[in-house]
Formats: sequence, C-alpha cells, structure tokens
Amino acid sequence: MNPEKIENTEMLYRAVRISDPDGFISGKPTAALFMDEKGVSVDRDGERTEQEIVETFRKRFGRRNDYHTAVKIGAGTCRSVETCPYPVGNKKNIYHAEIWESEDERRVSLFKAIRLAQLCKEV
Repeated sequence: MNPEKIENTEMLYRAVRISDPDGFISGKPTAALFMDEKGVSVDRDGERTEQEIVETFRKRFGRRNDYHTAVKIGAGTCRSVETCPYPVGNKKNIYHAEIWESEDERRVSLFKAIRLAQLCKEV
C-alpha cells in the first residue's frame, strides 16, 4: 500500500453507524452516508482481509455501541463518478482515507453521493 496514492484497484470501506440513521435506510445505503463537510471517512483495504477490516470497525465503533454495518466501494469506481479518493493516513490509523468531491473540494455533491450509494456494497 502506497501511503501517498490510492490505486484504482483498492477497496475503500465505510462504517455505517447507528448514530447516523439517515445513512442506511431499509437495508440500503443512502446518499447521506457519503456527504460530510470534512470529506467522507473511509479505510483503505491495505492488503487486509475484509474480515479484518470489519473487525476493526466493530472494535472502533462497538465501544460506543455505534456499529451497524459497513459498505465497500472500489477507488476506481469512486473516480468513475468523478470523486477523489484521498489518502490521509495518520499515526492512529495508517489506512484512513477520505473521498472528496475533487482535489480542492471536500464535500461530495448530492448527485455524486447518490451514485456512490448506488454503487457501494454492504459487507
């Protein structure tokens, strides 16, 4: 995993929290899951198994009883709807990344958020 570049082949995972009821309705992700003023927080796969990633989310959000499920989407798919997967790993989480509207704009537009919600898959 290159810490400075997200390859199109990488999968990006987003935790769905109980405290965000608008992000997942009737068993499906919604555009709200992909709209955040600060950018959409995701974890890169980083050559981990899907099970490892989900367990990490369960530990991270389970302490507050706030884990509902997770969704995944390919970085190439994000780029196909003209959003920008951006690597922002830090000391606490080297896998942390964000999905931005563009290289300069963090908040994903409603139209693009709808497309991301349609294209992601629950894990």
